[in-house]
Amino acid sequence: MFHTKLSLSVGLAALLLTAGCAEHPVLNNPSAATIDAAETPAEHEAVAKSYEDEARRLSKEADTHQELANLYKPTSRNAGMGVHCAALEKEYRAAARENLELAAIQHELAKEAAK
Repeated sequence: MFHTKLSLSVGLAALLLTAGCAEHPVLNNPSAATIDAAETPAEHEAVAKSYEDEARRLSKEADTHQELANLYKPTSRNAGMGVHCAALEKEYRAAARENLELAAIQHELAKEAAK
């Protein structure tokens, strides 16, 4: 009886901990139609802002996963979770950088459209 309760408790704890490291969609950007339709400086700046907003969201996700990765000691029985969270942190940071690069392109397109 005690062993069963302990197993259930450990299983529930593992489930709750893994929920913090669940994978999320990496990109949540404007639609291709919105990007393609952008012609005016204001429209390009709006697209750029959405990329920048997404970069901020992704950076926060990366920070969260970095914190979670730091919680798991390499010598603990949950070391695999630390590796998982560290990998997600890197992916989120890369996605945030890509969004900032896309925002920079939209800023340049806005300048060109203003000419």
